[in-house]
Amino acid sequence: MKISNVAVQALFLLSLSSPFAVGCSELENAGFESGDFSCWTTSFFTDYYGSAVASVISSDSNFQVPFGSKMAKIGGGCQTNKITRTFTGTITGEAAWDGNESTTYNDSGLVRVIQNGTVLFQASIVQYGSFTNSQWMPFSYSSASGNPYTLEVSSTNAIDCSVTSYVYLDLQEISVSVGGPYVAAVGTATSIVGEVSGCTGCATEWWKFW
Repeated sequence: MKISNVAVQALFLLSLSSPFAVGCSELENAGFESGDFSCWTTSFFTDYYGSAVASVISSDSNFQVPFGSKMAKIGGGCQTNKITRTFTGTITGEAAWDGNESTTYNDSGLVRVIQNGTVLFQASIVQYGSFTNSQWMPFSYSSASGNPYTLEVSSTNAIDCSVTSYVYLDLQEISVSVGGPYVAAVGTATSIVGEVSGCTGCATEWWKFW
């Protein structure tokens, strides 16, 4: 499908990477509670019509926000859209998929750790079926070595970029201390309770996978 010169110019303008993470604390705006992508690095492209397809939202007809009041909604533009962020401790979150194409157009989404390729969430039109959503899928990750790692969330359009599918993401903005490290992708999860760091006697629900 041919893209106009105006749309191409818009793609380049919105594709500039935005290094917001400088000066942010470990989990500051990890769950997008600021209402934007601050503290994340973004690489965004528009769709065929020149419209932005990545945003932070507080409500959606398909999904309720799992943590706090905001979540990220990342659609695939005319090139892959992605957000990245480096962490050192444990992250706990949920991801979901909204597929808006038939299997002819195999849009896809991915949540992974760049350094070792660990996949925390993966979805595509072929995997879930035409015009089908997933449920929220919980995940958790911490580095076995204790070294910093980079989380990447990406959404890709296949064949054309006139219809967009979406990856949804939300992370908890509190740290938990429950042992570990645990590395988990989609699978069987058991809810356990951990103490909130810096708050004696406080507790929060957390997910441990086998």
